Amino acid sequence: MRVFIFLLFIIVFSTSGGAQNARFSQISSAPITLNPALTGRGDGGADISVLSSWQNSKTTTITHQYFQIQFKSDLKRVADNKLVLIDSVTKKGNKKLKKVQGYWAGGIYYYQYGNDLTGITQNTTPIKASFVSGSVARHMYVPGNEKHYFGFGGSITFASGKVKEEQGIIFDKEVSGGGFTYRTRPGNLRTGEKQYFDFNLGLYYGYKQEKAFYEVGFAVSHWHYPENSFFNDAESKLRHRGSAHVLFGRSLNKKFNIIQKNVFWAEGLYYKSRASYDSAQILSMWNGIELRQKFSDKKLRFDYAFYSRSFRTLMPMVTVHLGRTFDVRLSHEWPINSSSFTAYSAVRTELFLSYVIGRRLMRSENIGDKYLDW
Repeated sequence: MRVFIFLLFIIVFSTSGGAQNARFSQISSAPITLNPALTGRGDGGADISVLSSWQNSKTTTITHQYFQIQFKSDLKRVADNKLVLIDSVTKKGNKKLKKVQGYWAGGIYYYQYGNDLTGITQNTTPIKASFVSGSVARHMYVPGNEKHYFGFGGSITFASGKVKEEQGIIFDKEVSGGGFTYRTRPGNLRTGEKQYFDFNLGLYYGYKQEKAFYEVGFAVSHWHYPENSFFNDAESKLRHRGSAHVLFGRSLNKKFNIIQKNVFWAEGLYYKSRASYDSAQILSMWNGIELRQKFSDKKLRFDYAFYSRSFRTLMPMVTVHLGRTFDVRLSHEWPINSSSFTAYSAVRTELFLSYVIGRRLMRSENIGDKYLDW
């Protein structure tokens, strides 16, 4: 009941927000940016992934690219994404009952906006920025009870940004990337640079059975309010970002599991402000349903999803699994009524490609047999 109350709270809170941002439609394809505790939650021993997003609002065209490498501490034993049962041995050499062993996971990602490496889109934003991050997470069961699982993790990010106003002075925070403070002003065209380090922490908890599970998670970013203004604007510090997720899943039939996913994202959380205006407050929420195939030996498999951002956009998605190695995910997001919801005018097309190493089972027969593949 508490989980449902929490879910209702974040849904109501999110719909009152005035902006949609939060970078990607496919937030689940870049889980480390959402919560560093989700590092290594894929269903292989390691993966290399790329996510490209082409975004257009009424005033701005911009591209976002995301590159990710994730790996687990024991590729062979956790390649099926299950926490490992091992034999505990006494000092005399006698075996005890089996116990559950967790594992560590690490990740490296690079995220950028304002440079289109694909050459498909001409950006019209004055800002270009990049973020290099390393993350580590620990995944485990509650001792003595395998139905309860949890994890925690952290990440360190180095951010680097440049502004060049001769490329244009329109900065639309609906689609433009975050991380830096920038306000346009009349006068001479300006250029500037800024770099800083950032720290992020997160955790999650879940309860699983053979046919069903639920999970909640929380993360807080920008712990020390790093200085992020190009021109020492009044709002010169990057305030906290909070994120939360709530998942429900169960076995639907012999072919599919069904996942109901909710993700809440709030930027600009603060207890102090150096200006009367709020230049960085952004609220967003994803709500959606996913149909995922169970265990299958087919070389070509499909998963389907449908999401909405704060109930003001439509976002269909399809994932193609090519054998045990390659995953391809395509999505398109467009607003429902941009004339009424002026902060929701962006159109986003995104393509996700992933190369998975060490995936032994295509998909678990029972949804509670292993960790959910984010």
